[in-house]
Amino acid sequence: TSGKDRALRSEREKLLQKYRKTEQEIDTLENNIGFFAKSKNADTLVAEVRKKIEQQKEELLRIEEKIKIIDNQF
Repeated sequence: TSGKDRALRSEREKLLQKYRKTEQEIDTLENNIGFFAKSKNADTLVAEVRKKIEQQKEELLRIEEKIKIIDNQF
């Protein structure tokens, strides 16, 4: 394989690792909402966590797009 192929494969692997890490962060945040929901006056905190979850989901979509672009290079 060429140097370009190796670089693309390396970048793809980094993106996959970032994707998995982001998925784990989403799982953790969603789990945390369960704890916050049980406490009084947690609405603001829950709203902040939900916003973070949405941001992480958007990041997953961006990563997926980058992976697709790389896959189309092969």
